[in-house]
Amino acid sequence: MGCWAKGWHENGSELMGRKPTTDASEPPGPRLHRNTLWEGACLEVALQVNLGGEPCRPWITWFADCGTQVVVGAGITPRRPSRESILAALQTAVSRTGRFAAAGGVPARIRMDHAQEALARTVREAMTALEVEFVDPPFYAPDVKEVVETLHDALERDLFTRFPRGIDARATARDASPAVTFGAFHAAVLEWIEGWNTGHDARPGRLSPLEAWNADPALITDATSPDLVTFMTASSGRESTVTTHGIIYGGMLYSEAWMAGRVGQVVKVRSLPLQCEQIEVYTSEGDERLGSAYRLDPPTGATALA
Repeated sequence: MGCWAKGWHENGSELMGRKPTTDASEPPGPRLHRNTLWEGACLEVALQVNLGGEPCRPWITWFADCGTQVVVGAGITPRRPSRESILAALQTAVSRTGRFAAAGGVPARIRMDHAQEALARTVREAMTALEVEFVDPPFYAPDVKEVVETLHDALERDLFTRFPRGIDARATARDASPAVTFGAFHAAVLEWIEGWNTGHDARPGRLSPLEAWNADPALITDATSPDLVTFMTASSGRESTVTTHGIIYGGMLYSEAWMAGRVGQVVKVRSLPLQCEQIEVYTSEGDERLGSAYRLDPPTGATALA
């Protein structure tokens, strides 16, 4: 599948192309290369799940490549996503590590639904540091769908209808069956995404999204670890002091050899959302990176879901 480019508006914003099709005989138009354009969105699922004995409606934040329709990153939360949760989902797309390591990197452009103000603002602030262009959504056309809308529809059709406790228009559960746990829902969505990427439309003559990604000759731009921390955290960072043992941050101790001779120095610390293994340390002014530091002691408690 692909997201076919139909043309460009005179102000530079991209018009939506033809609707993706499963008809292999249709002659394709010009296709966007991978990482030319991403789409992102947050989806509140019309379903109740069980989180610690309490009902909640989960959210999915995900990012997809328009040229190949591969899902490059996603995050699932038991409630409306916070800024940290959105950034954590974006991190899975940009960093090319973990479950989404097969695709991603730094796109040339990204577009978000303006109706989702918090999502758009958070992504715009984060990606600006990597010089990623933030473009307007396409003009509405009834015969075409954005990639994320196609994903939403497919996920609802393939997965959500199989779960009990669906939500009706009045936001009440349609049945009294026991709700699935959030953990089971989380695992099922990630499994569905993997199936979408690797072969949801496995027909003769058609490539899966991941196969289309791997067949694309376009070079991939990767962000370094310090780049990721810089663009995904607040610009100011949090102040700390270098001690004889290292730096205490978030109730945990971090250290590295470059700290020798810097005892007593006030520094600013940045870290990726929901990640506690590594921090990046800067001067107190925040304009010079001193180096990375790594956690020495185990976490004092489980990281809370945001």
